[in-house]
Parts: sequence; C-alpha cells; structure tokens
Amino acid sequence: MEDTYLSEGVTEDVIAGLSRFGSLAVLGMTSSNTYREHAADRLRLAEEMGVEYVIQGSVSRSGETVRLWVQLVAVRSALTLWAERYERIIDDLFAVQDEIAETVVSALAGHLESDARASATRKRTENMEAYDFLLRGIHLARALDPYSASAALAAFEKALALDPEYALALAWSALMKLRLWAWEPDAHDSEEMLAPARKALAIDPSESWCHLVFGQIMMYLGQLAEAEQHHQRAYELNPFDAHVMALRAPLSVYLGKPAEGERWASRAMQLNPLHPDWYVTNLGLALYCLGEYEQATKVYLKVAEPQVGVLAGLAASYAQLGNAAGARATKERLLALAPGFSTERLLGTRPFLHAHDRSHLRDGLERAGLPS
Repeated sequence: MEDTYLSEGVTEDVIAGLSRFGSLAVLGMTSSNTYREHAADRLRLAEEMGVEYVIQGSVSRSGETVRLWVQLVAVRSALTLWAERYERIIDDLFAVQDEIAETVVSALAGHLESDARASATRKRTENMEAYDFLLRGIHLARALDPYSASAALAAFEKALALDPEYALALAWSALMKLRLWAWEPDAHDSEEMLAPARKALAIDPSESWCHLVFGQIMMYLGQLAEAEQHHQRAYELNPFDAHVMALRAPLSVYLGKPAEGERWASRAMQLNPLHPDWYVTNLGLALYCLGEYEQATKVYLKVAEPQVGVLAGLAASYAQLGNAAGARATKERLLALAPGFSTERLLGTRPFLHAHDRSHLRDGLERAGLPS
C-alpha cells in the first residue's frame, strides 16, 4: 500500500511540475489513472486521448531504499525516447519524493523540448500553427551563433503574426533580440528587446519564462537588483525548469557570487541531460571567476561550435594557466571569427557589479594578447 501512495505522490508531483512549463500541455491525474487502469491498451488509449508522449514508470520500496523506473515513450512510433532508473535512501519520504519529482520533471522537460514535434490537447494559444512556430523557434534557439538566433527570431515572429498576444512567443522573441544585441550592441536598440519582454510580462505574469527573460534583459542593462527579483520569481513559479537555473548562473557571477553561479549551472546540467551549449558557457564563466582555470578550460572545450564569448573565456583561461600555445591558438580562432573583436567592447556587455571581477577578466584577455 505504501508503494501505491508513493507512486501516486510522485505521479502527482511530476504532472504538477510538467504543467509549470508553458510550452507543454499535460493531461491531469484523472486521465493518468484511466491510462494506468488499462495497461494492455495504454498506447492506443494515449493516441485516443490525443497525446504525443506517455510517461511510464514504477516505484517500489525495499526497507530504507526507494527505487524508481521511468521512461518517455512516443505514442505514434511506440519508441522509447528516454529511460532512467533512480535509487534513493529514505531518510524523509517526502524529501525523497520531492527530489525524484524534480529530477524526473527536469529531465523530461529537456527531452520534450528537444523534440520540436510536440503537440497536445490544450495550449496557451488557440492557434496550433502559432504553437508549432514557437516550438520550431525554441529548437533553433539551442544553438549559440547569430544565424540560429535570427532564424529562431523569425519563427517567433511568425507565431506572433498569428497570435500577437502569445506571451511565450513574445518572451522568446525578446531573448533572441537580446542575443543579437550582445553580439552587436551598436547595431541594436535596447528598446527592441525591452518592448516584447514588457508586453509578455504584462500578458502573463504567472509564466516563469516571462519573468526569466525580463530578468535577463535587466541583467545585461546593468539593473542587477531588478534582474535578481525577476530571476527569483521565475524560479518560484517553476523550480523544475533547468533553463531558469542555468540562466541564474551568470547573474550570480555578475553579482560577485561565482561559487553560487557554479552551483546553479552544475545543477541545471545535472537535471537536463540534453542541455544546450549555453549551459556550459555559463559554467565556464563561473569557474573562470572562481580562479578554477583548468576546470574552466575543460568546460569551454566541450562546446561544439564555440562563439566569441566562449573563445574569449577559453583564451583567458589558457593565459591564466600560462599555456601560451593554447591562448595563442584560441586567440587566432576568435579573431578569425570576429576580426573586429575588442576586449573593452566585450567587457561592456558583461555587467559585473564589482570592478575587481571586471579587471580579472580583462587581465586574462590581455594576457592572451587580445586587442584592447
């Protein structure tokens, strides 16, 4: 009986957690119970209910050990997209339940987001085509290069043309404009990104992503106190969203708390096994600011297609390690990618609260021989 209670508790927590993601639509506990009671026809029932994915799992307890098995299945193909087993010691049953739910929800959300074919029976927009463009844009936004940001922005704008009040599309649009601004601050007006972010927040202040994006923009505009308020609100609204954690990392670094930033980034990467490369870049910045140059180097080298910020951090880390060859080779890669690179221009987009943190990064970049 206790296993049943635990299973139902975890199921309720997972449903509640997934429901916090505005880009996902999740059937409730009643539908889940119907599905569970007809085990032989689960996939047929799921298809009849109009869902694209099914989460299956089991919970058992042996003495002080709880074991959980969970898998994500695509309904149409019946393929298992992801499966994992968890084992925890029960010191506190409810704490274990919370930990399992957080881990499962974050992992599932990452896998669901990576598959832009997702659809469901209820949406935040009534326009299915707008929802499809949103998912296409989110998929494109995983990459770090300006081309991908522009392509993602175009997808979000198509969604907004169909539904101008689509808060999530507005927030994602603002985030892509922020990325483009970060690459070329002189070519973009900050109001371009602020306007859609403000509108998204006004339309849906209960959506964590709207607070998160507005907080990111405030951070890069140097309004760190306001940024922290919105980041904290985003986390309160959806503590299962690994993106929220990963983007909290640079804010902590800029506030002068790199150890906290390292914890946020590491936790996000642990919870979302399919994390995009920008998680890694945020971890690299935190490690550099902690003076963990060797670890920062290893982290930056994991980025498959490094852009200017990654290469700058890598060059600075090599230089601080005294690895002249590594710093020189990275500098050459960076200047080939961005011939007009300027240390001061890069630092101008890094809103450090404390002058010594800015000086620390400048020192590494200068040691690497990058132009001032």
